[in-house]
Amino acid sequence: MEVTAETLEEEKASFEWSVREGDEWIYVYSDLLAADESGQEYTYRVVEKNVPEEYDSVQNGNNITNTLNDTIEITVTKKWLDGSDRDGLRPGSITLILYRNGAEYKTVNLTSGNFLQKLIRTVTGSADSWSYTFQNLPEYDEKGVRYQYTVKEASVPDGYQADGAGDGTAQGSAEEGFTVTNILTTEVKVQKVWQGTDAGEQKEVTVGLYRSTEGSDGLPVAVTDESGDPLTLTLSDANGWKGTFENLPRFDEEGTRYLYTVKEETVGENPAEESGFVVHTDGGQITETDGTVLVWTGTDTDVWTYTYSGLPLTDDEGNLYTYRVEEIIPDGYEADTDGYDFTNTLSGTVDIPVTKVWEDNNNSNGKRPEEIELILYANGVEVQRVKVGADTGTLEALWNRATSGTDNTWEYAFSGLLRYDENGAEIAYTVQEVVPDGYRVDYGEGDNTITNVKRGSGSTGSDDSSDEENAVMAVSAAVPTGFVKTGDNARIWIWTAAAVLSAVCLTTIGVYVYRRRKK
Repeated sequence: MEVTAETLEEEKASFEWSVREGDEWIYVYSDLLAADESGQEYTYRVVEKNVPEEYDSVQNGNNITNTLNDTIEITVTKKWLDGSDRDGLRPGSITLILYRNGAEYKTVNLTSGNFLQKLIRTVTGSADSWSYTFQNLPEYDEKGVRYQYTVKEASVPDGYQADGAGDGTAQGSAEEGFTVTNILTTEVKVQKVWQGTDAGEQKEVTVGLYRSTEGSDGLPVAVTDESGDPLTLTLSDANGWKGTFENLPRFDEEGTRYLYTVKEETVGENPAEESGFVVHTDGGQITETDGTVLVWTGTDTDVWTYTYSGLPLTDDEGNLYTYRVEEIIPDGYEADTDGYDFTNTLSGTVDIPVTKVWEDNNNSNGKRPEEIELILYANGVEVQRVKVGADTGTLEALWNRATSGTDNTWEYAFSGLLRYDENGAEIAYTVQEVVPDGYRVDYGEGDNTITNVKRGSGSTGSDDSSDEENAVMAVSAAVPTGFVKTGDNARIWIWTAAAVLSAVCLTTIGVYVYRRRKK
């Protein structure tokens, strides 16, 4: 039976909280009846009603412990500032680590997704933003104290810099979500070259970094640090008159490439405008000499290296030269240029003629199909399927009607096929026929001929077709495009025979007309 407040009042008993502060409250029931009217002793127990939301209730005797039990979700967003991976350096996956009170709690491998996911991200404009949600995370520990969650990238990808602390720690909070930002970086190397100046007169110089954006008509602006101060380098004899601006973002927030330049700010204590000196920014060691030398190395490999040395840095007025290299592309190659790097790939196409021969007694049983199907493979991968039928032209058809002949030789040419793969290796082509019912197939060796023999015809060869589905013919007569002649043009004897037949017919008609006139 439940003892309610009304019951306590009727029985002149009481309930009160003796302590109701801090994390431990104490309650006391007083003056409870010991037995009923018949003298039967009461047994009392306490049950907590209406347990507060987000709490678990555990009871031990008359002691009750309430513990917070809510769960939360934490969303982590991965942002890429790399111009939508224009330079192709973005990894396909990263690892995120979730920490709870400073201890590693969970890890997840976040990927760029499959083809469909990538397409959706591109269409929706979210290709530079990956995300993941950690779900059903306990919000409180066993004492009801809120857990402190943080997120960190396991390792910053090569060539990238992490935003914030720089160690991959995500910015944000468990309530608002975390963001991990990776910035693709570059560097600018600077060298001070002195022209005709004695060592004793060479003074320390200060160089400032400037940048503009690709396609912008505006002038470059000074690059500043987090405090708003311009980024500079000090070049002197102590560092070999060389320095490097490091960890510079390659792209802005919109994905436009930064174009970096440098400017000499001071020479000694004077402004650079009063010095007349120039600065070289590509990191190469170029000195002024009497002549220029081009040296090739590695010419016995697939990667040749060239070096121009002895190039003058400036003209007689001290104006900095800008150099570029242009290649005269060799015959038979295609060229791809990336700065001073050139890639030459063999190019060209071929035609592959195929001859189809029927050995079925001139289709005496009328079972020969009107067309067959040929499959072309490049390095073992199917690239083309074609339907091939009798290739008789008008004259050949007339000849066959006049002589009751049958076209037992069909011809086809696969035209304009790539001769080389992307590595410059010649592609190995093979051909396979879908064998017609009632025939077996024989593939020629070196002559691109496919012969279909009527089964049970007594011809040489086995009628066993168990291996025919996997058999292919290696094509050995791939020739440059334009060489192959097919159909009527390739069968001169048909034309010759037709011409002779026409001449005989005309002669017969002429003689007949002449005799009629004489009568």
